[in-house]
Amino acid sequence: MTELLADLDVLMKPDLDLSGLSLEGVPFGASARSVPRERIRWADGMPWIRKQFCRGVGAPTPENEEHGCEIPLASNIIHVVAANGTLAWDGASFAVVDGLVQGFAITGERPRRHFSRLRTHDDFIAAFGAGERVIESEVEGDLMGYWHHYPRSPKNVYWDEWDHCVGLISLGEFVRRGER
Repeated sequence: MTELLADLDVLMKPDLDLSGLSLEGVPFGASARSVPRERIRWADGMPWIRKQFCRGVGAPTPENEEHGCEIPLASNIIHVVAANGTLAWDGASFAVVDGLVQGFAITGERPRRHFSRLRTHDDFIAAFGAGERVIESEVEGDLMGYWHHYPRSPKNVYWDEWDHCVGLISLGEFVRRGER
């Protein structure tokens, strides 16, 4: 079993066997119950969880989110662990499908520091290879970065052109969901 945070270079491989990986000690394919509950700072269930939990209160809309029904973190964790959604803490996220961990995402300082030797998009491509699909990320006409999609792994890697670093690496279900 390869612990991703101990060997981030494994993420540069074009073909990853996700079943041989773990993140923060949680193996890919493990029960979501194995995600350390005390570390979870954010949990997002599917919309039906909010609707079920907020029944009678009215599900919040973007216009009234701050006045809508807030689901306590502990309740949301219970729903996600039993079904589907995302569990996360600083820099690590776990995609849960049918109660199993089916995806990982690594963000923040860990990939930035580890891959800090990559200073340009060309350096990134030399290390990771170009994705089978590359999408430019723009805001108001300004190039912000590149999403590299590697469906054989399945893996998405975001090169942040603004900060010249690897900003996000997502695997498994996060890729299938289309989350980048």
